[in-house]
Amino acid sequence: MATRTTSVQKVIDYCSLHTSLQTYFNVGGVTNEPALTICNNTLQMLLSGLVIQNGQKLQKMPWKFNRKELCGPERGGGNFIVTQYGVQDYRWAGASAFVLNSGSANAGGANVDLLANPINGGAAGITVSGGIVTVQTIDPHPFQQGATVFMSGNTVAAYNSTYSFSATAHTSGWSGGWTILTVPNNLHFTFAATVGQTVNSGAPGFGLVDANGLLVSTSLYPFGWLESAYVQDINNAQFPQPIKPIGAVKELPVNYVPSGNPPQVCMLVDYDNGVLKFRLSDPVGSSPWQINLVYQAKAPKLIAPNSIFPWPDDMIYVVNETALAQAFRYAKGIKADETTAQMGISNMMIMSALAGEDREDNAFVVAPEMSLMRG
Repeated sequence: MATRTTSVQKVIDYCSLHTSLQTYFNVGGVTNEPALTICNNTLQMLLSGLVIQNGQKLQKMPWKFNRKELCGPERGGGNFIVTQYGVQDYRWAGASAFVLNSGSANAGGANVDLLANPINGGAAGITVSGGIVTVQTIDPHPFQQGATVFMSGNTVAAYNSTYSFSATAHTSGWSGGWTILTVPNNLHFTFAATVGQTVNSGAPGFGLVDANGLLVSTSLYPFGWLESAYVQDINNAQFPQPIKPIGAVKELPVNYVPSGNPPQVCMLVDYDNGVLKFRLSDPVGSSPWQINLVYQAKAPKLIAPNSIFPWPDDMIYVVNETALAQAFRYAKGIKADETTAQMGISNMMIMSALAGEDREDNAFVVAPEMSLMRG
């Protein structure tokens, strides 16, 4: 992991050194300002996704150090979406329940409603009473009594199933599922509790922060922008399971029938409560698929002089020069053309850092040659 030790104070000291030792803390009696504004603007610009110069978009900024993966336990933390027959939109906080068996409209996935204040009201998303576990989903599920349901992405390990594989036998599969006892309605299902199962009142959630603006330890990093995505055949018993990349786009319309075009996915809505809505380009067939996502994290908020930039020390020159361009707006005696020139230097540093990260050839294919979601 890249070392990150550069504080707000250190970056502002750099800015002060290059603006005749001007102070940027507590100006006009405003605590830590404009220092915090300079640093937060800098970080937000660098992680927002695009280099812009003279009004022109030059290049996306998919920083490796800021890249987050949402995929199965063989590659990530077990946070992924499982598709459902006929469904395009999926509200998700990081945890999923799913039934396998390809070709059944009652198979597929539904996302677990584990927020502190559940979307559908009621108690926490997974509760235990009288030896019976009740699971609440964010959107309607397709499950039936007697089916085996698996779960993944929950913060309490007792509610996560196990994916295992053999690289020598070329086999894989899910275990540790539960037999559904009852289906009270399309937002709930129940199964018998096992030893060690307690109420699960916390979901991963995207970007949940504490009173100081710091990431809650059980949360997924705040979602900035979708970088890439791929689908995985979750029903397949082979190893590795078939995987195909799909297009990651900004937005998609509602589509009631399969279009036959290469599939795409977008992050459509951030509800600012830990839940995101994703949309697929087509409604999905009866064979469920696992959707894995790669995204760039949103910039966190720097709140004090000792706040540390989430930026590698070996590329801190980018932060320094971009912060200096921001500081020029507040510095005494700096002319407009000097600010413009410094912004040009900032962009040069950004492009240099991006070039360093792009030393390898990029063989990533943005979309498969045919749809995997036709069912």
